[in-house]
Amino acid sequence: MDKKQIIEKLKSEHREIVHLLTNAYRGSGIATSNWKDAVIQAKKLFEDHLDHEDQTIYNDEFFSEVFGGNYNKTAEKFQNEMKDITVFAENFFRKYKETTDHKDFNSDYAKLVNALEKRITAEEKILFKEFEEAI
Repeated sequence: MDKKQIIEKLKSEHREIVHLLTNAYRGSGIATSNWKDAVIQAKKLFEDHLDHEDQTIYNDEFFSEVFGGNYNKTAEKFQNEMKDITVFAENFFRKYKETTDHKDFNSDYAKLVNALEKRITAEEKILFKEFEEAI
């Protein structure tokens, strides 16, 4: 897979994660009897996506192939910032794997979707753009 295909795959995974989470709350998943399946699917997509990023865009060797030097500072910054989002998402999926009947669910859900949407936008506009321009 060439580098442009990698970026397109990561962007596609971003869209899939956000689509699943936003539609789940609109009544086709988390907010209905199918919520548990939606949470499990979202968790799996999120984990698979993190693995893909770790193998590519956040991988020192892979990134050095593109930039011909040390790990890019932008990628390093994004990788460090991702740790907090990952912990929050993992805690969300663990907390709500059995039930959404919790007083904090709506707030936690909104925070998760908001954090992921902000992160995705930043990655695509800054990190992915920088990566694509170096190709």
